[in-house]
Amino acid sequence: MDREMGDTIQHHPDVMRLLSGMRAEIEAMRGIMVYSAAANDLAKSKLDDSTFWASRSELMIPILKGWLTERSVSIASDGVQVHGGMGFIEETGAAQHYRDARIMPMYEGTSAIQANDLVFRKTLRDQGVGVRALVADVRATADELSANDGAIGTSAQALAQAAQAADDAIGAILTGGLSMRESGAVSVPLLMMLGTLCGGWMTLQSAQAAQEQKDSGKWDATFLDAKIAYAQVFATQSLPQVDRYSRTIMAGGKAVEAVTPEMLWA
Repeated sequence: MDREMGDTIQHHPDVMRLLSGMRAEIEAMRGIMVYSAAANDLAKSKLDDSTFWASRSELMIPILKGWLTERSVSIASDGVQVHGGMGFIEETGAAQHYRDARIMPMYEGTSAIQANDLVFRKTLRDQGVGVRALVADVRATADELSANDGAIGTSAQALAQAAQAADDAIGAILTGGLSMRESGAVSVPLLMMLGTLCGGWMTLQSAQAAQEQKDSGKWDATFLDAKIAYAQVFATQSLPQVDRYSRTIMAGGKAVEAVTPEMLWA
């Protein structure tokens, strides 16, 4: 081992995996919040493209609320895990953060309500025009940066693959002949897929901005390096979930629909 006796637990590789993954997702969350807020402001402006931004703002609302609150529960749970047994009891306060986070996917519209809004009103109603435009914007950023050297190029390539998986899943919803109930059964996976995809989009753009500031002398070098590192962590630890959600969506909701209420208590 390359550590000294008495080093803090953050030097343990798996603890660092948890901590860096938590931080990468929080970075992604902040990016989505800022992007959504900017879209909302532009929608209310007098610019020629305000209609576009109004549509984009409406699309981002269920993604913002649903994905951020669902992931906040997992992040808070990881915080308990990092602290071990002391995290489970009240010594550190980590358990209180988890309890506080657990209500967030419920109030102001549960994740299922947000997901139904996303699949029925924001995807099926306009035949996927808005949601596919969002995925196309993600893909454009990924394609633009995929030729870069190092971590940014690698992260961009992962984002491009995720965008393709998301587009495949959206296509399955639009053309797969799913019933209303089957569409509802895959609505939360759709929400989580798009939230994760947008998270990768935000962290990649943050990393690119940090890279461009490297020689400016205006920013702390560790701060800039961290932005690039978080994008890579998100690309390797979180972004692969897009493919998993895509596979679930393309399988459709027939398996869920095959379960009757009576079976739940059999």
